[in-house]
Amino acid sequence: MNRWSSRAFKKHNSDKPVAVVETAALYGRKIQTSCPELPVIFTLNHLALKSGVPYNNLRSFVDRTIERPYRSFTLRKNGRRSNPRKFRVIKVPQQDLKKAQQFINQNILSKMEPHECSVAFSPGSKIYDAASEHCNARWLLKFDIVSFFESITEKSVYRVFRRYNYPALLSFEMARICTALKAKPPVNWGGAPASIRYPTIPGYSNNKLGTLPQGAPTSPMLANLVSYNLDRRLKRIADAHSCHYSRYADDITFSTDLSISRGEVSTIIAMVNSVLREYGHTMNKAKTTIAPPGARKFYLGMNICGDVPQLRKSFKRKLKQHLFFCEKGSVGPEKHSEHLGFVSVIGFKNHLRGLINYACQVDSDFGKLCMQRFQSIDWPL
Repeated sequence: MNRWSSRAFKKHNSDKPVAVVETAALYGRKIQTSCPELPVIFTLNHLALKSGVPYNNLRSFVDRTIERPYRSFTLRKNGRRSNPRKFRVIKVPQQDLKKAQQFINQNILSKMEPHECSVAFSPGSKIYDAASEHCNARWLLKFDIVSFFESITEKSVYRVFRRYNYPALLSFEMARICTALKAKPPVNWGGAPASIRYPTIPGYSNNKLGTLPQGAPTSPMLANLVSYNLDRRLKRIADAHSCHYSRYADDITFSTDLSISRGEVSTIIAMVNSVLREYGHTMNKAKTTIAPPGARKFYLGMNICGDVPQLRKSFKRKLKQHLFFCEKGSVGPEKHSEHLGFVSVIGFKNHLRGLINYACQVDSDFGKLCMQRFQSIDWPL
């Protein structure tokens, strides 16, 4: 995308009213000042031209009058039929909505900077590097956020676009494009008291707030960008207690090399819980894990007890077992995926590929061997 120029913009629009052109040029300069790589977009119609999505369609997404903008389905975790209570709702945007979201994600959100402690979904972030920060820790504290995406509403998304100086109306419209209506949105809209007021626009009136839908291309990066101030607050807590802090989506991790008391650990937990509530999130206390000195410690599936992160032995054993049964003539991928309880062999194939890609990040030699075996499997079309 070509770099926007204030001078070229004025010259190209010399036949327009001077006041209108000057106001637009001012917005353009503000956007470029916040991040030179961001595209300058003034209105919803301008966004329609840039994204290739008809204006009327974008308008319908914004005022939420279009019928079924998302196709929803329930996906059990790991794609399996087992554990019926463990599932997530995936919302797949319809074609034009997805196209608009992809444009926003690729051309706008990817240029914005999340907090340095956010290690998921960001360009260039590697979980191996994040895990390295927690290696050889004496204490490891892990927290989980309940319904992370769904607890982030369009108000917080609006503030992300305004932070980068996009016009208020367009920021509101892009926030609507990137969110989906929820029957019961969170009471706390997911942000500390803001200096940026959320607009009330009669033409777009709606008594329900949208939230980030799992399945939209924009949701992962928006969740990170919305959480910038949350990350900053949690990092401050970590620094005050000589801890390392990282967040991978809804997984929050604190670790320290020092000998701290259990009382201080309890204080950290209470402070994290308080900050999460302030930002509209709920700590999943059932998933809170405390690994004291002497206990085995794992981070995002990696063993971090040594100097460098390593794949867990159980992970490597299970991965090799999957490949063995897929290669075995009397079993094969279809029977093996069915035995494991996967809904489809395609779902299992994607799951297995994801495991191997993860292995490649941590142990490249082992991962490459697994990928070679994976690619030689006779997968059904």
